[in-house]
Amino acid sequence: MIDVIIEIPLNSKITYKVTAGVPRVEEIRYFPLPYPLERGFVEDTLLEDGQCLKALVLNSESTVPGGAVPARVIGYLEMYMDGQEDYRILAVADCNRKYKDIDGLQDVSHFTLKEITDYYTTYGKIHDKSIQIVRYHSKEEALQLVEDATKRAA
Repeated sequence: MIDVIIEIPLNSKITYKVTAGVPRVEEIRYFPLPYPLERGFVEDTLLEDGQCLKALVLNSESTVPGGAVPARVIGYLEMYMDGQEDYRILAVADCNRKYKDIDGLQDVSHFTLKEITDYYTTYGKIHDKSIQIVRYHSKEEALQLVEDATKRAA
């Protein structure tokens, strides 16, 4: 179980950046492409690029920017953004009973995973960013990524 600090709530067109616990509006998007899940970061983690581990949380309700959502890791998405390797932990909101039976990527519909992939591909085109989706990784690989990032931050 991890806590994900939400920066972009479900269906939001507003991007927030949470710094020192305060959500600050980073961008109000002009295009009609709301976020298909909740995006945030895992505190007390560190990747090799010096950033916290990012996380995508499947949820049926929008939460608040800066709030912590308890989440169960089910996999991760590997991609390149402008030539830089980027990872997104994929998790489900543990406090949402709708997702109690989801244990890994095999329990998530193919459509949902395609929706996430399509979002990032479209986002890249609109923002003139090069985004290459590599693949989804298993729950076990994702848990290892979280463990490594937590050790690096310690």
